[in-house]
Amino acid sequence: MKYEIKANKRRSFLMFCLSMLFVVLGVLPFLGVGLREYRKYVPVFHDVIFIVVIIFFGFTALIYLKMILSTKPVISISEKGICDNVFFGLIEWENVAGFRKVRVQKQDYILILLETPEKYIEKFNFFKQKWLNFNLKQYGTPVIIHTGNLKIDQEELLNIVRKEWTEYKRNKRE
Repeated sequence: MKYEIKANKRRSFLMFCLSMLFVVLGVLPFLGVGLREYRKYVPVFHDVIFIVVIIFFGFTALIYLKMILSTKPVISISEKGICDNVFFGLIEWENVAGFRKVRVQKQDYILILLETPEKYIEKFNFFKQKWLNFNLKQYGTPVIIHTGNLKIDQEELLNIVRKEWTEYKRNKRE
């Protein structure tokens, strides 16, 4: 591996705790702690909302727990490509079309533009395909790396991946 980028464990721990707080708050109405009596309108709708909160933040908590407990780097950059060990797996250089940085709601992301995104998406399960297709429609690529949880600056990571991608293209021509 040429580069290995680790997770910011402190930030991941804080996000894990926040996610668990929302899971607990989502479970409280089902435990009969007096909250159900005050819901006069559409109790089934409220139950669905609480279940969605529990599932979403439970899933988020699992992702952050995985980042906290893992000794592997979150991002690895090698001669083969970029490997996101949390979400996407290996993205080979030959499938990369470029890079772009974006800021969405005060969060920094690096978009990895792909030559054939549909081919990349089809190797995942149904739910991940839906999520990646949403990313493709929203941002023009299924692969989005959140740089806020990494121990590297967004600009520095962007410079590294652009340099390695350029080196790959130069070696391929030779």
